[in-house]
Amino acid sequence: MKKKILITKIIYANKNLTINQRMIKFFKKFCDSKKFSELPNLGDIIKVNQPLCLVHISAENIELLKKEMSSTTHLIERIESMQNEK
Repeated sequence: MKKKILITKIIYANKNLTINQRMIKFFKKFCDSKKFSELPNLGDIIKVNQPLCLVHISAENIELLKKEMSSTTHLIERIESMQNEK
């Protein structure tokens, strides 16, 4: 059996966020419970440098781990961009 690398990373907000309905829908669609936990609730206010959520990632090697982290970073950037969308 091949060993996997397992990590849990705390994702911090890069800007102030008020969690809106659109963000909640995005979390439900793209942030499955196997990879993400401690997701915020509707109406939560997340300030800069406060924890937004936890990400749990497993991979068979460092390269795959970096790739998975990169895709996770893009998801978080998308969530943060929703702050000003209607």
